[in-house]
Amino acid sequence: MNVFEQLVSEWYEYQGYFVRRNNTIGHAELDALAYLPDKRLVVHIETGKDAETGPSVDAKILRKMRFLPAEYARALNCQVDDVKKIAIYGWQRTKAKPRQLGDVTVITLADFVRDINDTLKRLNTRVETITQNYPLLSAMQWSLWAEAKPRYKRSATAI
Repeated sequence: MNVFEQLVSEWYEYQGYFVRRNNTIGHAELDALAYLPDKRLVVHIETGKDAETGPSVDAKILRKMRFLPAEYARALNCQVDDVKKIAIYGWQRTKAKPRQLGDVTVITLADFVRDINDTLKRLNTRVETITQNYPLLSAMQWSLWAEAKPRYKRSATAI
């Protein structure tokens, strides 16, 4: 598992999903399957480090995410009512609009990280500290905390 797959797994687990990493359907290895039992929702997430874009990358994404809800249900041994497919590909740093590729939503890695950061920035680190169960998310939270401007002025005598 690479760092991108780990981050995806931590993010979905943090949001309450059960996550299976490197699961297989047939001979295909899937990066992450996130399952939300109360909604019977499966989110299939694939990550890629491809810097290039175009038809060859699109074909690769569609090939990796070609499965039907019944196949996800068998792989996870659960009931599935809905499936979302998300591909996190590309190194574009400017904010990009997610694009649809058939039934797959394609977002850039930078936008995925921005979405996580936006949520983490809203957390009060005094009472909403991310636990050690999510080491990457925890490191991101403390990094954001260190970069944030203090909300109050510290007096010189307070030290």
